[in-house]
Amino acid sequence: MKRRKRRRTMRPPSDPAEEAAHMQRYKRRSSETKICVNGICSVHPQKRLLPFPTGFSDSDKAEHLACTVDGLKVSYVGPGRDEKDAASVRTNNPIPTKGLALYYFEITVLDQGDTGRIGVGLCAQNVKLGKMPGWEEDSFAYHGDDGLLFRQTGNAGAQYGPKYGTDDVIGCCWDQVDNTVFFTKNGKNLGPAFNNLSGSLYPTIGMQSTKGRIRANFGRNHFLFDIEAHAHQQRQKILNSITERKLPTDYRILSDTVLSYLMHNGYSLTAAAFAKDAGREAMYEQGQESMLKRKVVCDMVVAGDIDGAMLQLEEEFPQVLKTQVNVRFLLMTQKFIEMIVSGASSEETVEYGREKLRVFQDKDYLQAQESAAGTEILNVADSSKQYEETLRDVYSLLAYRDPAESPMGYLTKQSRREVVADKLNSAILATQKRPMRSILERFLSHTESILSQLLKMENGPAALVAVQDLL
Repeated sequence: MKRRKRRRTMRPPSDPAEEAAHMQRYKRRSSETKICVNGICSVHPQKRLLPFPTGFSDSDKAEHLACTVDGLKVSYVGPGRDEKDAASVRTNNPIPTKGLALYYFEITVLDQGDTGRIGVGLCAQNVKLGKMPGWEEDSFAYHGDDGLLFRQTGNAGAQYGPKYGTDDVIGCCWDQVDNTVFFTKNGKNLGPAFNNLSGSLYPTIGMQSTKGRIRANFGRNHFLFDIEAHAHQQRQKILNSITERKLPTDYRILSDTVLSYLMHNGYSLTAAAFAKDAGREAMYEQGQESMLKRKVVCDMVVAGDIDGAMLQLEEEFPQVLKTQVNVRFLLMTQKFIEMIVSGASSEETVEYGREKLRVFQDKDYLQAQESAAGTEILNVADSSKQYEETLRDVYSLLAYRDPAESPMGYLTKQSRREVVADKLNSAILATQKRPMRSILERFLSHTESILSQLLKMENGPAALVAVQDLL
């Protein structure tokens, strides 16, 4: 009976109300996230910094087209009598493919011209521009004069949507989540047009209609179609597929993951209670002594008692101070900060900096210390340049009447103490040949690494998922 009770406490909630609330949390997070900027849809902001289309290229077009300086307006200036008078133009940059879920742009038909022969779509760099879009290999388009789709051929188009002309707004979206392309007319999604596109593609338009004119929107202005809502729908679909996936029900793995996290971070009382309830007392007892000692010294750092923490280290974990220069540096700079914050005399503070911190600017001293210690365990301020940068910031606190309100005021915050305590905790574990991160933290790191690799592999769904969504 006792064993069954433990398993019930570890079992994931099955209450429909709890599951509904759980799903609502995902939906709320999804709806609160701004996804699309400049037509590029991704939850990874750094990916939006890649070169993206901002206008049609005046140097990458057929002769019968004229572009404005900004590349946002295109006019047909040819005779428009037959197919040889057709002309197309590409954008200045291709659509990014890495870290991107969707790309969208719109054109407004200012004047359809005498025939209304206008095409909107995508094409590759190698496509010749003396024909309408969609009539060449690696070219895909939706035409306004007949409402047909053309995919790499000018012989026969496929029925798709309504015709379009003057004052209509036509949008084109490359959805790399579903690997489809769809078009919109006046804000309405017309449905999938093409699928299985790949490679580097450019937005393109073409005309064979005297006096034809269009204006493009690559995200500088509000789109008529709600691409943000569509991106959120795609994102929610991906999150749903993740949350609906059944996980292994090995409660020992789950128990060890939770207990490892609690013990790693020194939550001793919670860890003890959890270990007892989960039947993992042996695992708890094995790491109990180290956890309690680490908690004492780290709590001192969090409380600002650096002298006490260093005395405790010398008594319980002497190897940390002997072998890890970077830990000594962190603690001594924190001591310097605590002296400033506590209002110690400037003479005393300056003397401490001169006596204890100046040596960290001596490259010979650092090299000797690292050689004596062997291979560095932590990659924290492990070069003289990094030491110098940190010391410059720390020393600058002396110049302000109220250091907490200075540009370097973040150094005086409680969060700085917590960072130092966390790095000290990892350093102690490393000297004990224990993992520097808990199982849960390693799981998260592995997940982030996989997600990063998927983004490099041009995986559309990965561009709409962040590790934070799963927490």
